[in-house]
Amino acid sequence: MSDQAKKNMQVARNFFAAMDAKRFDDMAALIHEDHKFYVPGVDHPMGKKEHMEMNMGLQKSLSDFDRHFLDQFCADDKVCSRMLLRMKHIGEFNGVPRTNQ
Repeated sequence: MSDQAKKNMQVARNFFAAMDAKRFDDMAALIHEDHKFYVPGVDHPMGKKEHMEMNMGLQKSLSDFDRHFLDQFCADDKVCSRMLLRMKHIGEFNGVPRTNQ
């Protein structure tokens, strides 16, 4: 694996660490202006602004993030991370009232 691929994967991990710690400015600083985020259920890739808004909304509805990376790979300037994420549902999320679970 190239040094650049290792750096790119570390940037992705730093992004998720900033997300879990609610450091939104740090998250935004790690996202390139041409960023595209693909999420199931959304019919278009999210840009930087929309992705940040989604993440800040998640933080209002979910807490106690417990993230475990299962796989991560890099091709050129693209990083793919597969992870298991557990959190507590503390506020309305996508129309579903909080469950506190």
